[in-house]
Amino acid sequence: MADNYEKIVQDNLGHLYDNLPEDLAKNLPGEQDGDRFVFDAFGETCMIEPGGIALGDGDYSSVFGILISLYALNARSDICVPLPLKSFKEFPDSMPYVGAFTSYTEQLLVPPVAKIKSG
Repeated sequence: MADNYEKIVQDNLGHLYDNLPEDLAKNLPGEQDGDRFVFDAFGETCMIEPGGIALGDGDYSSVFGILISLYALNARSDICVPLPLKSFKEFPDSMPYVGAFTSYTEQLLVPPVAKIKSG
């Protein structure tokens, strides 16, 4: 049975493939093979297809799937200017969730940093 994160990923993939952008491969950037897209994410090879997302050796938290699916849904050709940046803690009413966010999201992203910097 899929956990709630996996359900979110499947919902995001459904939205992506229901209205698949023509230039998604270019925007990721990556390569398209039919309905499959291959690109680098978190220092690993990533593959998106309608049935799911594969990252590296396949042993990854479903949080990565959420981040990757959101990235694919929002990949654009125009330049992204993410200013002003905000910390998670700066959002209203987020304080009760800071511990969970740190444990389940921030700490998962720490190990790939070295691979990304070297790649």
